[in-house]
Amino acid sequence: MAYQPTKKPPPRQTVNSSLSPTARKQPVGIASFLSWNGWNHLALLFAVQALVLFVYKAAKNQAGNLDVRWALSALAGGGLFCLAAGWRSRKRKDPGWARFVPAGFYGLFIYCLSGQSLEGVELPIPGDFFHPLEYASLGILLGWAWAHPLCRKKSTHLMAAVLGTGSLYALTDEWHQSWVPGRVPSFTDLTWDLAGLALGAALVLWMKRISPGWRCPGT
Repeated sequence: MAYQPTKKPPPRQTVNSSLSPTARKQPVGIASFLSWNGWNHLALLFAVQALVLFVYKAAKNQAGNLDVRWALSALAGGGLFCLAAGWRSRKRKDPGWARFVPAGFYGLFIYCLSGQSLEGVELPIPGDFFHPLEYASLGILLGWAWAHPLCRKKSTHLMAAVLGTGSLYALTDEWHQSWVPGRVPSFTDLTWDLAGLALGAALVLWMKRISPGWRCPGT
């Protein structure tokens, strides 16, 4: 019988067993941000606005007599609720009503600011820019809320729901300002509000395309 040499097994590749496959493939940078749960994105939105408002009030007292305590409380409440809801969603399915709560907190934030006179207050940006930014945030929060019941509907349904509910709030906001000294309702402000709502809804539709945390379950 002819001698047949035994084949040596190929060298084994060493793998760091302390890292799970998921941990070894963690996204970084923008990809990491987009992989967040949608609740965490909303919590960040509340946190950034609360920080900007706090710094604006503290910097050389440029806000004059503007009282931001209740407005900051509304932003803090919305942010904490989003963090708690995000933690809960890891184990349980989100109830539909919970998605409307952040928009309610932000509506309270707008109400607290609209109920104060701006006499002697130096705004950091012109009002024509402040209104669309403010209502773009509300549009994002309303889009997050309506994305659940309108999950399988066309994008136009979500846009219409955000513009419909948001415009109703904008109308009540302008009416509210008519009772505040130094504030007057303005059709121009209302137009900017609607533009901001449309922008916020468009951002939600965009996030549903690129971020798993914003998509419908099972997609």
